[in-house]
Amino acid sequence: MLDYLILTVVALCFVVLVGIYAKNPKFPFRRFPPEDPQTPTLETLTERLNTAHAITKVLLTTARGIVIVTDQSLGVVHLSQQAATFFEVPSHEHFKTTLIEIVRDHRIHSQAESALLTKKPTYMELEYVNGASVLSVECLPITIDNNEIYGIAVAIEDLTELKHLETVRQEFLNNVSHEIRTPLASIKAMAETLASDSISDRSEQHDFLNRITNEVDHLTALIGEFRMLSNVESGSLPVTTRKVTLGSLVASTINRLQSYADTKNLKIIYEEESADLFVEIDPIRFQQILANLLENAIKFTEPTGSITITTNVTGNIANVSVVDTGIGIGSEHVTRIFERLYKVDSSRNSRGSGLGLAIAKHLVQTQGGHISVESRLGHGSAFQFSLPLL
Repeated sequence: MLDYLILTVVALCFVVLVGIYAKNPKFPFRRFPPEDPQTPTLETLTERLNTAHAITKVLLTTARGIVIVTDQSLGVVHLSQQAATFFEVPSHEHFKTTLIEIVRDHRIHSQAESALLTKKPTYMELEYVNGASVLSVECLPITIDNNEIYGIAVAIEDLTELKHLETVRQEFLNNVSHEIRTPLASIKAMAETLASDSISDRSEQHDFLNRITNEVDHLTALIGEFRMLSNVESGSLPVTTRKVTLGSLVASTINRLQSYADTKNLKIIYEEESADLFVEIDPIRFQQILANLLENAIKFTEPTGSITITTNVTGNIANVSVVDTGIGIGSEHVTRIFERLYKVDSSRNSRGSGLGLAIAKHLVQTQGGHISVESRLGHGSAFQFSLPLL
């Protein structure tokens, strides 16, 4: 019986094989293709995943921007070093921390929530911490398979310095426009008056012509100062040193501006420390710096006041100070006093280009020196600069 069953099973298998062979003669002889060497194994996939994770970690760690990566619940997954510094969070303490705990600003948190809901990037600019900083915030959804959201990448850029530069640039352009437009308008008005023959008196005509000449001289001086400032900033202004005494340079500069000081009955005092010591310095650039500071002091010192110039040499550094008893500078202006065309007098009634201190600053810096000012409104100003000696 058993033999019969075995024989029956074998016969059935034979019949099945014959049927298959009839439909596909190559079947018994077909070889399955060898395993494709390009098909990744589990070990290969794991290795690739670890490599991608390591690369991502390095990129996020070395990212110069402020970058925060969160999961779907806005829990912080990664914090760039700059983000940890900006938000004052130790980089090892961001684990199990939420986005709102890091940024402490509901507007940034709302932007991230919106990006999660819409699955689209969001962008905004905001003032952070009572206007102390201006930030651009971009929230980018991180999508995985099937367009599912893994989390959010929050990229933040500190625009504070850029906004400040834009403000300075706009003010500079406005000041340039004013400095050029005002004398041109005055020249045009006086020239039209003379051309209309409405002034018959010769002395008045000469007065108008002299005023036109003064305005032209002012514009010429302004253009000259712009060219000098441009040359200094570009580094194309040559510096030629020779052995001179500080005393001779200071005395020569005072002599040039003494008549200007006399018009206001100002006393210029020179305290001659190291006056006769020979130093290796560029005499032309030194006098330009000192002349700009001295002219500024004369301009903003009330009549019968005084200006004190002091020089000394410490090691291989020449130190110069110009201290006046003038009107002083308000604290809100001190940090900007060396900017091009910046004027403390917002009405611009003061005569001058507003470039003198900017030129002085760049001349000092070009020679590797340092310049600063200390001032209080109503208590005069003290400008100091130092230059390395060769």
